[in-house]
Amino acid sequence: MGRAPDGGPKECHSRGMAPPDPGRLKLWVVQNCHMTMQTGCPLAGTLSGMPSRHPRIQVPNDPELRRAISRAREFLAPRAAESQIVRALALRGAEALESDEEESRQARKFLVEVAEGTSGLDLDGLRTARERAWH
Repeated sequence: MGRAPDGGPKECHSRGMAPPDPGRLKLWVVQNCHMTMQTGCPLAGTLSGMPSRHPRIQVPNDPELRRAISRAREFLAPRAAESQIVRALALRGAEALESDEEESRQARKFLVEVAEGTSGLDLDGLRTARERAWH
């Protein structure tokens, strides 16, 4: 933690408040400190303004992700933060993957039923309809 010229703790210039004891420093920085690393507040650059207690993940903001965010913004919320859009895309993507897997499972089950003759399809009727349509 930075020290003032008199040896005491530096105050946060934006609020004029000295930080509390070291055990509560991180919480104090998140709630009160708006200084940057260059001006003497050692934690503000990484902790200030975190909206959640959940750990963060890093995602490269490459051209593909920027295109996905841009496309999703039209459907989600035009003014939403990019992090909110990325979260929504991840959640919807997971749902889509689960749905795709279920559809695949149902399709395989149906193919087995067709092969075994238990699907309920009138295969002779389908063959007759195809022959009439194409001849």
